[in-house]
Amino acid sequence: MAIILFVGYLDGKKTDSAEIALADFSAQKDSIVSTWTVFDLKKLGAVEYVEFTLTSTKPDIPLNFCMDNMVAAINLSY
Repeated sequence: MAIILFVGYLDGKKTDSAEIALADFSAQKDSIVSTWTVFDLKKLGAVEYVEFTLTSTKPDIPLNFCMDNMVAAINLSY
């Protein structure tokens, strides 16, 4: 299994986490995500930043991903 774990932080504290699978190596044939997949991070709630951690059960798999069309609501106060 290869996954991305997203962890949200606000005021130095973890808000919540979410993960998405990039590959599944448990089947007879490896299954790797090769298409754009919509993934909603609303579960993390209001955050100052998001930490991404990639892990894999196969050590020879390069750990990388692409992100596109990220939408964020930004609140500026003066």
